[in-house]
Amino acid sequence: MDYQRLYRGQANWMRLMVHLAELEGSPDVFAYLFVMDIDRQKRQELKLTQLAEIDALTGLYNRRAAIPKIEEYLAAQREESAALLMFDLDNFKLANDVFGHAYGDSMIAQNAERLRGFFRGEDILCRVGGDEFLVLCKNIREEDVIRKLDAVVRSMVVSYKAQDHTIVFSISAGFAMAPEQGRTFDELYQKADMALFSAKMGGKNAFYKYHSDMKSVRYELAGKGMPPTPRGELDGAPESAG
Repeated sequence: MDYQRLYRGQANWMRLMVHLAELEGSPDVFAYLFVMDIDRQKRQELKLTQLAEIDALTGLYNRRAAIPKIEEYLAAQREESAALLMFDLDNFKLANDVFGHAYGDSMIAQNAERLRGFFRGEDILCRVGGDEFLVLCKNIREEDVIRKLDAVVRSMVVSYKAQDHTIVFSISAGFAMAPEQGRTFDELYQKADMALFSAKMGGKNAFYKYHSDMKSVRYELAGKGMPPTPRGELDGAPESAG
């Protein structure tokens, strides 16, 4: 058993091992206790575990670590309301193309930190990859999700100027509610992704809640190259926030 013991005001990791032995000709069982200082080894193990779970650029969970945590929560929760949110930075490709990849990495890191400030410690924040982020908000009402997203998209608008270039960077989002719109990660992820797609196609710097009509719209756009549909209010979410 591994445990921590206070030694000179610092918590050190220790390992307790118990060995049971019977002596021949005796009904008694003897217990031998061995205690070892494993502080250095344990801290290295924990560091490696953290490195495997955390995205190095942003400090958020990576996809591999976050999805099992989200799935575990959804499987355990009963009827409490939760929301799966997807975020995508607007015009991010221009950040790399015009200002360079170092600036693009800086943008991702800064926006991740700003996103973290909008959510609670119990929520699960993840960098999916590139400039996409995923958040599971636990035990939250839809009206609170809308207020939170409104604040996010309004505040995360930045203009960057360099010589003759001025580019406005913003963020778009899509979300789906559990258990109303799904009880599994796959269900909610697909719907939040469709809602995010609609926000991007609707003009960016916006957020939408998933609506059943979004599925056909996405397929039509992907298959026929149709122009973006006019942005409008979907399931109570504002068409734009910024």
